[in-house]
Amino acid sequence: MPLRFVVLHHTGIPEPHYDFMIESTPGGPLYTWRCGEIPTARGVTSGRRQMNHRPLYMEYEGEISGGRGTVQRVVAGRCQFRKVSKGLWLFVPEIAKYASYFIAPTGLIKRLWIIEARGAEMQPSLTDPV
Repeated sequence: MPLRFVVLHHTGIPEPHYDFMIESTPGGPLYTWRCGEIPTARGVTSGRRQMNHRPLYMEYEGEISGGRGTVQRVVAGRCQFRKVSKGLWLFVPEIAKYASYFIAPTGLIKRLWIIEARGAEMQPSLTDPV
């Protein structure tokens, strides 16, 4: 069953960033990464794994309480998200203009993950973390 994902641009704070969120289960908590660059761009970016967020962020845009800035949706849609092997996940958005992405923890810095865009014909270049 397809899951939903969203990329929110979080501004109005000292370190603006993109929040990349994927449903853990349909309607469930959102796996969340904080990225310095838009994670759905082609190439490789990194993201810091955050606590799971509430599902309301799948639809929310606007100010965040407590003076924590503002979020604006950049892209959203449906996707497939599944574990490929130990420490490696595959994210495939249903939006045709986006590639497939391999997502894996670096194993070097706590909560730091790599998000790598790959063509459908390519194999993962990421290995299991040490």
